[in-house]
Amino acid sequence: MIEQMKYAIFDMDGTLLDSMKYWRNLGRNYLIANGITPPDDLEKHLEAQTLEQAAAYFIEELGLKKTVPVILQELDEQMAKNYREDVSCKKGAREYLKFLKEKGVRMCVASATPARLAMPALTRLGLDGYFEFFLDTLEAGLSKRNPEIYDLSAARLGGNRENTVVFEDAAYAMRCAFQAGYYTVGIRDEYAKILPEELPGLCQEYWESYPEEGEKR
Repeated sequence: MIEQMKYAIFDMDGTLLDSMKYWRNLGRNYLIANGITPPDDLEKHLEAQTLEQAAAYFIEELGLKKTVPVILQELDEQMAKNYREDVSCKKGAREYLKFLKEKGVRMCVASATPARLAMPALTRLGLDGYFEFFLDTLEAGLSKRNPEIYDLSAARLGGNRENTVVFEDAAYAMRCAFQAGYYTVGIRDEYAKILPEELPGLCQEYWESYPEEGEKR
């Protein structure tokens, strides 16, 4: 089925790039750098919070002597540095993009990460040339809990729900694309915990890794 698709939409973090560990450890590393010992359950506190809420938590509960805007700016600068210098490509992703490109598949990235952070990483890793455009949720004004982000991306490529495949690592985003009628491929990421029993409602295919050269999928 995937071979019949003419268009492809890729998520970035956890799907193309091995970047989720940097987001996961961002708050802990930031607190340590500011002389504060993070609580053991910090990640549990932060997983459902926006960055603004996390900054307020650092101030109100952990005693960080900074303002929310300053904290947000410093967190942004740290992630920008990570994307510029440290984030790596997921194993096999570059080769698979090359394979799709050679087949004539038109591709884009739809990500919750702002383009100003992401593009330096994609360029450094030699991935940017495979994509016709990069659309982030801020620019689109849409969440990945709304299938319109995929509809907008597919339409800009020239496709639709019937001839476009979506690659995602996060369960909520997979479910959104799948339920909207897109052929959906889940990419395993260690920071996206997906139970086997969830898969029938999330995607048509779930890959532990990108295919090796010569392996057909």
